[in-house]
Amino acid sequence: DFFGRTLAAVDINGDGRDDLVVGVPGKAVKGAADAGAIVVIEGSANGLDATESYVRSQKGRIKGRPEANDQFGAALFANGS
Repeated sequence: DFFGRTLAAVDINGDGRDDLVVGVPGKAVKGAADAGAIVVIEGSANGLDATESYVRSQKGRIKGRPEANDQFGAALFANGS
């Protein structure tokens, strides 16, 4: 599923600590091959905390729908804010 093909460090939740966003562009979602997803691993005072991680794809909170070969997560951009 190409887990880790792309990486970005950005403060997703606004707590002042960088979180790690991991692209998974080859992940099948709802039967759509290579639809793609991202995994967010939240940062803590002690570094990354895998217990506070979650997956996002275009089937839920992210606008759009998963389609074959979308490869969502193949490119990531962090604007530094």
